Amino acid sequence: MKATEKDIEETGLVGVIMLTAGIIGAAVIPIFSDKSLKRKPFLIVGAGQISGIIFIFGINKFGIPSFLLD
Repeated sequence: MKATEKDIEETGLVGVIMLTAGIIGAAVIPIFSDKSLKRKPFLIVGAGQISGIIFIFGINKFGIPSFLLD
């Protein structure tokens, strides 16, 4: 399968969005964590989001997580 110019452009755009969101999140989330004086809820939510993202990106076109097929 040959990558088209549009595929490469979309991949770059997704990368920029992820990088920007990570930088903003790294600056904003600690502010809320410090104000609430609790870290545990923020860590739990973050771990849940990461596991959800891994699951979503691991699903193939048949709806089966790719890590279950290996």
